[in-house]
Amino acid sequence: MSSGTFNKMKLDMSLVFMLLLFPRGLAASSLEQSEPLKTFGWRMDGTGCYSNANPPTEWSTTKNVLWSTPLPNKSSASPVLVNGLLFCCSDPNSLLCIDATTGKILWEKTNALEDVATAGQLAKMQQSKIEAQSIYNEQNKLRGELDELKKTLNDTDFKEKVEESYVKLREITAKLKLLKPFLQPEGYWYVGNTGSTPVTNGVNVYAVFPTGVVVCYDTKGNRVWIRFIETPIMHHGHTSSPILTGGKLLVQLNELTAFDAATGQTQWTADVASSHGTPIEVKIGDTPALLTPYGDLVRIGDGRVVASSVARTTFCASPIVHNGIAYFIRDTGHLAIKLPAMAADTVRPEVVWKAKAPVVDENLANELNTVQHEFGKILYWASPVFHDGMIYAITQFGTFSAIDAGTGSVVCEKTLADFKSSGEFFPSIAFAGKYLYVSGKNGMTLVIEPGNECKEIARNTLEPFIATPIFDGKRMYVRGEKTMYCIGEE
Repeated sequence: MSSGTFNKMKLDMSLVFMLLLFPRGLAASSLEQSEPLKTFGWRMDGTGCYSNANPPTEWSTTKNVLWSTPLPNKSSASPVLVNGLLFCCSDPNSLLCIDATTGKILWEKTNALEDVATAGQLAKMQQSKIEAQSIYNEQNKLRGELDELKKTLNDTDFKEKVEESYVKLREITAKLKLLKPFLQPEGYWYVGNTGSTPVTNGVNVYAVFPTGVVVCYDTKGNRVWIRFIETPIMHHGHTSSPILTGGKLLVQLNELTAFDAATGQTQWTADVASSHGTPIEVKIGDTPALLTPYGDLVRIGDGRVVASSVARTTFCASPIVHNGIAYFIRDTGHLAIKLPAMAADTVRPEVVWKAKAPVVDENLANELNTVQHEFGKILYWASPVFHDGMIYAITQFGTFSAIDAGTGSVVCEKTLADFKSSGEFFPSIAFAGKYLYVSGKNGMTLVIEPGNECKEIARNTLEPFIATPIFDGKRMYVRGEKTMYCIGEE
């Protein structure tokens, strides 16, 4: 036998031994380093940018609709897309999987609190609901008395009586605060009960509900795990979406919690302020961290808060990050901060620039009688988008701004549409192909050319929706109030 033949036999026997020793797939992962699975969640990758997409600029309920699928109920959560599957939510607690090619619903799974909470927890919630209703009644009575006091008493008596009433009001409000963690939230009228966008890595899909339920399914609809964590106490519904990274599922209800994505076991919690906006993943040096809308920097590995309240957005908008600079677009004034280049247990980001926010049009505010701002400033419910050195943002009332990302100066600013026709601008801005897609809750989407002129290319209307659209190739997916739409050139 030649030495070459002998060596080949030794190699063959070694390979056989390896295959017997390791299960199929494990041997391969032991021999070569596999790439981490890519994740898709809110705004798909969190940026709202789809540079490789080329969707239509014109559509309606009858034009350029490749398919439309009726959905069981409304939702303000955006869909996510992976491997030809769309995952979306439906009130009050459903997760659905849809074939992205045909629009066929492949499966729907409900996730009721009763599926996971103990009998003791459910009993406590029911008792808290009864107690809370009594407090609400007392609050309403006191507020009515205050209104009457304003009409009937002179200045001295008014001050004394009002102070007495406010003392009582503060006392019962404190009682209510103690009950909040045990009260199941009522879906706010525009958010509903499913405001958090699911997240997936193509193997499993994860969803969070405002009942405090967190759940994981495989893509075939088999439940992997389910947990009840805590009831969110934010007003106006829960809309912060989960983040999947490094084998962890990061969820912000009242605290920020990291779960083992495979098992659902809690790995750490961080006591940081909750928000309607979604945190974003950033790097501090080479260390992965999470930046919350309230400006807290949390190390993903161990949950350590390395910086607190460096900035904050208000209401629903999330910060955006580009090349190590985080941008906070907000009613109190815009802010850019530079993330630290070196990791440490405590870091101090550097302010790059500050800029003023637009001032609300008083005539418009009075006409609409729906002002939800203070001191003449306006809210950003939609998150901004970064493209080619510019930040594009829109206020609730439709003031659209193109902001120089280097200086904070406004390059272009205009009201895009009549508020009554577009509705408030809830969905976040997306950049897809060559254009910006800006949507109002009444179903109107304006297609805007990026640059110094904020030039409108087209405006299109579907049914009302609040969820942010997503894009893939030549297609656009819109989660309407009643229908899922696939928009593409016919």
